[in-house]
Amino acid sequence: MDPVTALTFKLAETYLARMVPRGVASALQPYAKSAERILKTADLPLSRWPDKVRIMSRNLTTIPPEVPPEISDTVFAAVLEEKRFKATYRIIGGRVKSYEVNPFCLAFVDGLTYLVASLNEHADPVLLLLHRFQAAALLDKPVTTPEDFCLDDWVTGLLTFAVGDSIRLRLRFTNRADVQRLQESPLSADQKIRELPDGSHELTARVEDTLQLRWWLQGYGARVEVLAPKGLRQEFVELAKNYSEIYRGSSPKTIEAGSAVPGLA
Repeated sequence: MDPVTALTFKLAETYLARMVPRGVASALQPYAKSAERILKTADLPLSRWPDKVRIMSRNLTTIPPEVPPEISDTVFAAVLEEKRFKATYRIIGGRVKSYEVNPFCLAFVDGLTYLVASLNEHADPVLLLLHRFQAAALLDKPVTTPEDFCLDDWVTGLLTFAVGDSIRLRLRFTNRADVQRLQESPLSADQKIRELPDGSHELTARVEDTLQLRWWLQGYGARVEVLAPKGLRQEFVELAKNYSEIYRGSSPKTIEAGSAVPGLA
């Protein structure tokens, strides 16, 4: 094994291990060990590359949920072999339900693993979190995939939590550093930024209308004002009112058990 191949195996072991079936990962272990040995003994700058690169996320880091090996093995096998499986699954609210799962593909988002599948005899795909499966057993029944199913289109739309069609977004930023970052990494190809007379900046861009967009905007706090579209601006007006109600006064309010915090579902 030459150093370039060894480096490839090392990076694959570090970053791709959770994306392949456990049997495949086990089969790669001897190669990974050989790669580790070669990189340690090779007196080449290339051997130190794994210590010089990292893949990071700007999202708040949380502890990934554990998925029992027997669950992941069954689900990965079902996707790989294109077979259905019987499963019990814990839905939102805690109830456990039984399904015949027709799996299409897997999506990895930060520390979570999603299965895209249809359930029972329904054709419409849904998202299932692997760690919520309670039990799974492979069936000798082939998967049926809708002719118009496109993984990229479907996952992109659902995992960004689409709300509607694309919108013409107009924002006012008060912090110059925020503007500079958006000039370096635009929201869209048609993004435009202009300076306003008061020193703030107005940004316009056509973007997808998603919950992810709202979470991104909330991250800027008072440094950004939503100017358009009108409906999105009104959402943030209501959000600001709710925040004002929650944080009014100098000490936390006592919330009775079972009551709802204003503005939160």
